[in-house]
Amino acid sequence: MPPKKRGPWSEESLKNALEGIKGDMSVLKVAQQYDIPRRTLRNHLLSGSTVKKLGRRSLLNKNQEAELFNRIFRLAEVGMPITSSSSGECIHLY
Repeated sequence: MPPKKRGPWSEESLKNALEGIKGDMSVLKVAQQYDIPRRTLRNHLLSGSTVKKLGRRSLLNKNQEAELFNRIFRLAEVGMPITSSSSGECIHLY
């Protein structure tokens, strides 16, 4: 059995679906029309967000991720190998 594809809908269809719900359409009809799960529509209605996000939230922001990447890359260039424990120590600093 092939793996299930998550989030096959686009941000544009999500925006259109939310506009339909804010109009006069029911959530069930909109969910069927745009092929977006009802729970997803409900979550986006409650949060007011139209950005498509899959998976868990990142613990680090983009700047911290870039800083951590640069630090690990510099250590590798110097010849200091990165092990799971040393990478854990680097991450723990944040």
